Amino acid sequence: MVVTLGPFDLQKPIGRGGMGEVWRALHREQGDAVAIKVMTAERAQDPRFREAFMHEVRAVARLDHPGVIQVYDAGVAQNSAGDFAGRAYLAMELGIATLLEVDLEQLRWHACRAMLLKLLDALAHAHARGVVHRDLKPANILFVQDGEGLELKLTDFGLARALDDDEATGALEGGNIMGTPSYMAPEQVMARWRDQGPWTDLYALGCVAFGLLSGQPPFGDVPAHQALYAHVFCEPPALAPRFEVPVELAGWISKLLAKDPHQRYRRAADAAHDLLHMEQDIASGEPHLPLMQLLRSNASEETALLARTEISGAPAWPIDTVALAGHDTGRRAQTAESDVLPPMPADWRAQRTPIEAPKLVGVGLGLYGLRPVPLIGRVSERDALWRALLDVTTRGRPSLLVLNGPTGVGKTRLAGWLAERAHEVGAVNVLKATHSPISGPSEAVARMLAGYLRCAGLERDKIVERVHDFVGAQGAVTSEDLYLCLALTELVAPAGAQSATEHSVEPGDKAMRVRFSKPRERHLVFEQFLMRLAHRRRPVMLWIDDAQWGADALSYVEHLLSLLGEQDLPVLIVLTVRDDEATHSMRALEVVDRLLSFDRAQRLDIGPLPEDEHETLVTHLLGLEPSLAVEVAARTAGNPLFAVQLVGDWVSRGVLVPGTLGFALRSGERAPLPDDIYQLLAERLAEIWARLASDSAALPGPALELAAALGVDVDWQEWAAALPEYATEELVHFVDALVGAGLAQRDGRGFSFANGAVRECLERTACERGRWHQHHSACATMLRERYFKGQPGRSRRLGQHLIEAGEWLAALDPLLEACVEYNLAGDSAPAHAILDAYDLALERLNIAGTDPRRARGLLRRAAVYLRQQRSDQGLATVLEVEALARSNGWKGVLADALFSHSSISQYGGMVHEGIALASEAAALYAGIGDVFGEARCLNRLGELVSGTGDIAGARDYHEEARRCFEELAMPWDLAVAEIGLGHVAFNCGDFDLALVWLERAMNGFRALGDMWNLGHAYNTLGEIFRARGDAHLAQVNYQKAIELYEQMGNDGHNVVVRLNLALVLLAQDQFDQALPSIRLFLEHMLPTGRMGMIGVGHAVLLPCMAAAADTAGFDYHATLAAENLHASGFVDQDLGVVFELAARQCMVHADLPRARRAYELALLQWSALGNDAQVAYLRERLGE
Repeated sequence: MVVTLGPFDLQKPIGRGGMGEVWRALHREQGDAVAIKVMTAERAQDPRFREAFMHEVRAVARLDHPGVIQVYDAGVAQNSAGDFAGRAYLAMELGIATLLEVDLEQLRWHACRAMLLKLLDALAHAHARGVVHRDLKPANILFVQDGEGLELKLTDFGLARALDDDEATGALEGGNIMGTPSYMAPEQVMARWRDQGPWTDLYALGCVAFGLLSGQPPFGDVPAHQALYAHVFCEPPALAPRFEVPVELAGWISKLLAKDPHQRYRRAADAAHDLLHMEQDIASGEPHLPLMQLLRSNASEETALLARTEISGAPAWPIDTVALAGHDTGRRAQTAESDVLPPMPADWRAQRTPIEAPKLVGVGLGLYGLRPVPLIGRVSERDALWRALLDVTTRGRPSLLVLNGPTGVGKTRLAGWLAERAHEVGAVNVLKATHSPISGPSEAVARMLAGYLRCAGLERDKIVERVHDFVGAQGAVTSEDLYLCLALTELVAPAGAQSATEHSVEPGDKAMRVRFSKPRERHLVFEQFLMRLAHRRRPVMLWIDDAQWGADALSYVEHLLSLLGEQDLPVLIVLTVRDDEATHSMRALEVVDRLLSFDRAQRLDIGPLPEDEHETLVTHLLGLEPSLAVEVAARTAGNPLFAVQLVGDWVSRGVLVPGTLGFALRSGERAPLPDDIYQLLAERLAEIWARLASDSAALPGPALELAAALGVDVDWQEWAAALPEYATEELVHFVDALVGAGLAQRDGRGFSFANGAVRECLERTACERGRWHQHHSACATMLRERYFKGQPGRSRRLGQHLIEAGEWLAALDPLLEACVEYNLAGDSAPAHAILDAYDLALERLNIAGTDPRRARGLLRRAAVYLRQQRSDQGLATVLEVEALARSNGWKGVLADALFSHSSISQYGGMVHEGIALASEAAALYAGIGDVFGEARCLNRLGELVSGTGDIAGARDYHEEARRCFEELAMPWDLAVAEIGLGHVAFNCGDFDLALVWLERAMNGFRALGDMWNLGHAYNTLGEIFRARGDAHLAQVNYQKAIELYEQMGNDGHNVVVRLNLALVLLAQDQFDQALPSIRLFLEHMLPTGRMGMIGVGHAVLLPCMAAAADTAGFDYHATLAAENLHASGFVDQDLGVVFELAARQCMVHADLPRARRAYELALLQWSALGNDAQVAYLRERLGE
């Protein structure tokens, strides 16, 4: 009895492995021979092995290359298959021999080189699509007949894995070693799966090459445990080839076999480039052997069918030399390590000879949705993308390309094509950030970095280690690099904001961190990451998908484009933007419009495919009968996504049957055209739900709708936690069904919907059935239970889900908390957006203006204005709240408003006003028992009265505030109070005590990652050493502060430190050297309106004016210094010193009137500071 599996009839078994058997089979209609891998009956009962089998199916289905075994179909045997019933199978090309059957006695260099190039070409294709083989060995390299000759092909992707499936692979392996011992890279032996990548396969290729050349792999035919040990600890023996080879080959093999992955070739194209450039004039007298003679006579029973293809000086197989090495074989791009990278080809088109695969009618239904959608046409768009990448490669400057168009026309497919093709030729490193209208557990940029660094799911200390390894891959890690390591870690996994309302350190997290205070700091860190990534002159493609929802990612793009002409940073930024009205995020789209105003930015509008190209695409999707393909193309009107989903619906419903020219609709089947893609997707999902419901008591619809409420990217643990009534096996079953239908794909931490349209369709369905509010309410409950209060992103997501659930009242507090979190990070735009949502919630709740919750929203708005340095708007808002609070008797609100008002006064240099406001606020806080609020006011008062010269009062305020903060366990506020006490001790001349307080404060700031205040502390240390007369140590500490501020891009505080450095120079009479820093300080302060600081700038210029005998300049700056200092009430001992220095310089030029004026200004300062000795000295000088 003939066993039938789909369109194939089994003939005989030809192999057996640990998981399945391989059978020779014939295509029933055409008689073509194929190989079919079938799971054994025992393994078919084990879910783990069924998943592993499907893993291989998914991996190989992603690939379409003449050097990779072609798969025809996959499925599960029906009951009619007898003993095979219920067993999964995979049909593929039939191999006639493996590399093991090569007669090494007859092998020569050119044949060996051709085979290695072919394998590298295939690996380049696989790696560019995220597939790492992990079991490359001679037994998995097949010779397949191609009608006119032989093709060398990679097969057996059973251990292959997707590069973005980190967490899933880690769970699958459980630390076990997987692979073939003689060909395993050290990172495989050590089960370090996060360190595996293309270089892992290249190590195995080195072992294969070593065997072809010398007769056996590097460490010979030894027991497995010895081979594993040798791969990690032993250097391979010297290469002893059996035939003449280029002299460079030994070094090439050595680089492939390097123990450290960073010392190997990083890409197959890199290795192929060097191989192609080796000396080719080897043994011109080599015999031109037929390929059959390279295989042993007992290779297989089909050996007689082999074509007599000869091996000569040229490769016997078509090689994509463009993909492997580029057109210009003479030009070499030198790297920092003197490696040679393949130059980018001028054209994207492959130079391999197309190989027509056999057209088997009626196959492929089981792989539909797993195969990538072919990219047909779009030639002009592809040319534009390639030119943009070439331009970035040549010029080394960031450039932007925006792909704009409606849903489903192929914007993401185009960007994906560029990423794959450019990766394949070794031209780029690819970074991809995806977005959703609903926020996920982390920002898109954080997920992107975590994916590249392979640290998803790791604890924070392990993330730091991986980041350190990345930074250290280019050499020793310097002190500046340590900041980059911590800052990158913070980008990937924020440790939590230590704000004025939540200052506790996270549970179990005591490691040093970096806390960002403004977006520019994050942008600079990302810039440094990109520079490290592109350090070998391999450009970066930064792909921002669905950018209309990615305002945060777009802020990074804007920073990069602003670097034009400043940095050597080859980055091509590709945005995909949907122009459907319903998908608009106005804030993000405004940013996109602003980005397009940059010189090196362009927009490509992507519309429907032309009719002929769309028809070709439909034909290639599955192999439909021509008449049906024409009908589908006409119905879907140039929208590839619509066509893919329409055919997918037919496949899923089982209405397609084999015909003479391809698949046709079953007789009598009606296939009405849906109105749009959303209706089609709804019908597809309904069909899948019906099928799943028949297999399970649990309803799939609500579970998948809730997944849509979590966003495009779904975290598996969050989804399961939000659905406690569902068993894990049921959820896995649901996702498998979506993946099988091409509507989702698995990733490192869960799964992602195939596109935004699928998620939106689920949202529409949930809304129509009245379940959308319920799903968001469940998500909110999950967030409350899963994440502790204050954890980064929790409040933002919680507020968003509560609003979507219609729980407006419950959303108020999380929204305000999220606003505080964003404001502390300096992210004003999202903070304002959150406050807009807060105001909307108040309106929905009909909360009147006399309700204190409106006032609290206004106070948060004022705080955002102040962070933006929009003092006028901030003050107006605070005054509005003050009036409301006084009229309604809201003591707590009034205290908060007065405290905010005192901040504005302090920032503007209005010291006495600030003291009055902070004092009133402190009394109010005390009256309502708010100890923390009172302590903040006391600390503020210490800072303010210090500026009036009341040192004793400042000490008392700071000491009381410090005591309260210590009792309340508020580490950040405690450190701020301690630095205040350091300032007091410094002003009293007790430098030793000042150093003690500063050291304690600095330890606190380091632990909290507050680099801004750490820089402030270094600046204060510089002040102390300057006062001691130690110019060297003063400059050392000033320089540390400057380095920190430069790393953070904090220009405002940098100019203050540089002013202090200028004071050191003034004390050494180096007036010309000090002048630029002083002018820079004043230029920076003038727009801020801070009268005290403006007065300081004018005052410090006076010695320079006096030294240059610039009387007009002296008079101008002296007048403005006096006016601003008097209006602000600001005093400082440095001002007394500067005015005296100016007076002495006037005396040098015998300018007595101006000397007297400078002494009078100094007298005002020393009098306010209570320095009796200096007052007496100056009175004597003035003759009083």
